[in-house]
Amino acid sequence: MSIVAGIDVGNSTTEIVLAGAGTAERWTPLAWDRAPTRGRKGSAGAWQHAARLLSRIERDSGLVADLVVITGQVPVETGVRLIPDPPIPTGQFQILSNRSATPGRPGFALAIPIDLGGPMPASATPIIAIARRGMGFRDILPILDAWAGAGLSIQGIATAGDEGVLLANRCAWDIPIIDEIDAAAALAADLVGIEVAAIGHVVSRLADPFRLATDFAISDRVIAGALADQNAGQRAILVARNATASPTHPVSSNDWIDLDGGRLRLPILDALAQIRDGRHRASAWSVEGSSAEVADLFGINLREAASSVWARPNEVGLALAALSTNAPDSVDPIQLVGDLTARPVHLLGSESLAGQTGALSTPGSESGTTVIDLGGGTVDAMAGTIGAVSCAGGGELLTLAVATVLGIPHGAADWVKRGPSSLVANPHVLVGEDGQRDFLTSAAPADLVGALAVAGPAGLLPFHRRLSPSEWRVLRLRLKAEILGVNVVRALNGADPNELLLVGGPAGDEELLIALGAVLPHHLIGRGNVGVKLGHRWAVAYGLTLLADK
Repeated sequence: MSIVAGIDVGNSTTEIVLAGAGTAERWTPLAWDRAPTRGRKGSAGAWQHAARLLSRIERDSGLVADLVVITGQVPVETGVRLIPDPPIPTGQFQILSNRSATPGRPGFALAIPIDLGGPMPASATPIIAIARRGMGFRDILPILDAWAGAGLSIQGIATAGDEGVLLANRCAWDIPIIDEIDAAAALAADLVGIEVAAIGHVVSRLADPFRLATDFAISDRVIAGALADQNAGQRAILVARNATASPTHPVSSNDWIDLDGGRLRLPILDALAQIRDGRHRASAWSVEGSSAEVADLFGINLREAASSVWARPNEVGLALAALSTNAPDSVDPIQLVGDLTARPVHLLGSESLAGQTGALSTPGSESGTTVIDLGGGTVDAMAGTIGAVSCAGGGELLTLAVATVLGIPHGAADWVKRGPSSLVANPHVLVGEDGQRDFLTSAAPADLVGALAVAGPAGLLPFHRRLSPSEWRVLRLRLKAEILGVNVVRALNGADPNELLLVGGPAGDEELLIALGAVLPHHLIGRGNVGVKLGHRWAVAYGLTLLADK
């Protein structure tokens, strides 16, 4: 029996399948493995790593491939990047707190800011006391007592630390208290307003453009409206007016986005316009210092997605993925792979043909079934009616979106994005997103109580404390629908097939069929089982072995 090795070097992972080519075990998958791609897809470094992976598979399985089959690749580079929200022109006004998770007593106050760490002011003018970081409630309360005893009119308290509840429980005055503010910026202002809503409510006065214009003497209605829009839906807000501050400016035509270590530079305004317009011309931009061209660009507005579910998202912006072709470090693989593996190498068909061939080895699939290959960097559609279409934005863009919205590390987001979470209700009980309870066999650490968590590589992985399980479920499914789902629709390029067969790493996401159903209702959508036994991965690598004798 002869053995064929199909090698698929992808943007994120390299996959290899060894299949039997003899009469008795023709095209039977015998061994397979995968590893992260090293270097750029199509580069010499990526092929060298693939050769090492082949050697490892052969060593572990005891099999030796007689023939190596690779696909003709279009060298691509994908960049994934977060673009922060462009600054909203609010003149000399700043919002210095809208993320306070533990504000104190509710109320509204408008007064000049005074540093609690400085000398007692001589004037009886109403003030808002500002406590810098490092000042706890034990430091703050004696100073407030002394100032109030001297006749100062203290209208509110704002502290940089997480002291809001502690102060509210001990403060004798019925004044609003806000925490987690930017104390230095507040003290640089000549007037500050704070508003804290009761639990379960949101601010009203600082979210009303007419009240803002009156309270702060704002003559520009555009500025008042911009401030009100940013404050809407928040529980605690501090707005500062700094007469000497430089006004903020919107993004200009001189601002650029750098992706992939600066190799891919795009003008922000053009990028935003192209994303709004959908797919664009391949010649729109070029990679600096090379002949590469941008083939596709895709982005998601994270503020819009998150704000529909959650009133206080973490830092948000535009999550962007770009796909470019003709990368400068691509090589002719036949000679290189032959030298690296010391055996014959065949270059067969195209990558899309191999993927389609491998995917359609799934039991129950038909020749007319449209194949969707979901990768880390791209989403590809393959069918006779549309040919092969590749769109930027896959699993890596989803990971970036989850990490950004939740404010967690990229590595943690890769686990968190995969499926349902649980609330650690107490050291022994988990409450799922559907409300069902699960009892832990061993007690969870006390510092996990109250956190959302998923099963991680080393046990429970906590990732958030302010979202409820149901809120996170709705937000997670929306991100999947707007990234993977919308990209599948883009890759279909106007076609409307009845059946979709999903392959690739992200196809294993247990919620993917729900997310795709939101954008492609009334379609028959299923996962591949490549070669009967390989599951949803390995479509290209196994397809190459099937094409070896054609």
